[in-house]
Amino acid sequence: MNHKVFIGLLAKAPKLRSHSCTPTFSVAQIRKDLGVMFDVALPAGVVLPIATHTGAASIEAEQVGSGWCGHAVVVRNAERRTGLALSSTTDP
Repeated sequence: MNHKVFIGLLAKAPKLRSHSCTPTFSVAQIRKDLGVMFDVALPAGVVLPIATHTGAASIEAEQVGSGWCGHAVVVRNAERRTGLALSSTTDP
């Protein structure tokens, strides 16, 4: 894993665990960036499985009203799908 990515994940971990939904990057921005990625990758025959999953999660987030939540939506979706809490806190 790229060390910058790892450091970024470490920096966001406390917010993700605490369900902090102070958006630093909105779901709409995520979807826009994914659209750019797909516009470039798909014509070249490049498959983006993680981006595909992320796109589906962002659509789901908007459908259940969590689109405002930014990157923390990943944790919320995982908890909702599995029924497991990834942290000791509950949703506000």
